[in-house]
Amino acid sequence: GGAHVLVHRRERLFNRFRSIDHGAACTPGNMGGYLALIERFGTMSLADTLQYAIEYAEGHPLSEATAAAINAQSSVLAKWPTSAALFLPGGKPPRVGERWANRGLAATLKRVVAAERRALARGCSREEGIRAVSWSKFNC
Repeated sequence: GGAHVLVHRRERLFNRFRSIDHGAACTPGNMGGYLALIERFGTMSLADTLQYAIEYAEGHPLSEATAAAINAQSSVLAKWPTSAALFLPGGKPPRVGERWANRGLAATLKRVVAAERRALARGCSREEGIRAVSWSKFNC
């Protein structure tokens, strides 16, 4: 009956989007999760914590695994202009060893660090600085 229809619809939807990783939908929540973890368990500033991620996002030689993943999904990525611009520069998948960057991510991470620095300059604690980034307001 009804349960069978729901299972069938779910399977059909899953099969339709199987090639699109669920991580794409989850990514916007990642930063909030990272900030919560750093606030609760971290000991370093956001600047120190994100330093390597920023450097990596600014450009690095593409690994064989990442190049293969992008190549395997190139037809899916090509459907969305922003994905195509990021993952298919010049309309083609990048090759192993090519310098690849996610400048938008690097810029976002730099804005997060700048927000924390502004909070610290106002006299906020490390934790308050991280919360200021999360909530875009200063409570210190």
